[in-house]
Amino acid sequence: MFPFCFEWKCEPGHYVFLGLLYLAMTLIGSGLAYAIIKTCLDLPLMEKGHDHLSEIPSRLRYNQF
Repeated sequence: MFPFCFEWKCEPGHYVFLGLLYLAMTLIGSGLAYAIIKTCLDLPLMEKGHDHLSEIPSRLRYNQF
């Protein structure tokens, strides 16, 4: 089924399969790349002490309990 195999035939089914395979691999790869880049950009903010949890209104009332 792959071009490097001896039994490769130029059929539309092979092109559709490989096209969808490469599309899925591209989507997964770009999603992982986005997550890694976003994490790397957010890490310096977390190290400086920016606490996003204090902005949640329900957490402001914890000392009342």
